[in-house]
Formats: sequence, structure tokens, C-alpha cells
Amino acid sequence: MKKLKLKLIAITVATMTVATLPSVSASAAWMQNEGNWNYLSDLGEMKTGWVNDNGAWYYLDNSGGMKTGWVNDNGAWYYLDNSGRMKTCWINDNGAWYYANNSGEMKKEWVNDNGTWYYLDNSGAMKTGWINDNGVWYFANASGVMQTGIVQVDGKTYSLDVATGAMQVGKCNNQWKRLYFCTKWRSNRKRCSTI
Repeated sequence: MKKLKLKLIAITVATMTVATLPSVSASAAWMQNEGNWNYLSDLGEMKTGWVNDNGAWYYLDNSGGMKTGWVNDNGAWYYLDNSGRMKTCWINDNGAWYYANNSGEMKKEWVNDNGTWYYLDNSGAMKTGWINDNGVWYFANASGVMQTGIVQVDGKTYSLDVATGAMQVGKCNNQWKRLYFCTKWRSNRKRCSTI
């Protein structure tokens, strides 16, 4: 009888223990494999290409390894931080600033960020100083912001269109003084002088 009671107690405890265990189901997960991070689907298959995990995008190469740094996908450049997460907006990489749109694609040429204009060269790096865009000169300060109006650069006065930022040439008037702008090239840019 004692043995029967012990068996019943053991069966009851075992049943209760099994009933309280959480159910285990397969779900997508990261796995480290020989120093590389891989992403496994719900079915346990190794993924490649772009993967969205909890709202963040990651890029996995053809062998399934997670990439970091710059990635070229079909001619478009994307930047992935050290955790592999795709970055958007401004990116500082080795001291150079780059801009990625909301889709993560690196932009080139003119970018308007919240009403402020910046110029990015063919490598995507933000430019400062004088910018020649199809024969039209613009000036960006040390923060890369396109300047407008009357500006002083290296002790010289320049007039930059208030709407477009394009350097003005010829004669113009402003509220402070009359300005004349020469039309000859000097040091690869046009220089103006005040009268």
C-alpha cells in the first residue's frame, strides 16, 4: 500500500510538473556560427539578403553571414552599424559624414534635411567650402550647411542667392550697400568686391 501511495504521489507530481512547463515553439532567431551571426527562419532555415528583426533591418550575405559597414545592394549603398543594424539619416564613418534616406539608401548630391541643404559628393561624403555643381558655385560652412545671402570667406565678400544659394555674378543691390561681382575666374571661383 505504501508503494502504491508513493507511485500515485510520483505520478501526480510528474503530471503537475509537465503541465506547468512552458510550451516550446520554433521562432526566428540569431545564431552565432564560427564567428559569424546568422539568422534562422521560423522553420530553422538560414536566411540571406535583407531581414527585418523587430523593426530593424539587417543584411545577410550569400552564406548567411550578417554584414556590417558599407554594403552595395543592386548599385545602392547602405550602412550597417557594428551590430549589423541598417542606419538612416546622418552617418559618421571615419570622420566623413554621409546621409541615408528613410530606406537606408546613401544619397548623393543635394539633400534637404529639415529645411537645411547639404551637398554630398559622388562618394556620398558631405562637402564643405566651395562646391561647383554643373558650373554653379555654392558655399557650405564647416557643418556642411549651404549658405545664402552675403557671406565672408577668407576675408572676401560673396553674395549667395537667398533662395537657391547660388553665387551671384554681375551687379546687385542689397539693403546695406551696392555690390559688384566680377565675372572672371580667380582661383577656380568667382570673387566679388564691395564698392
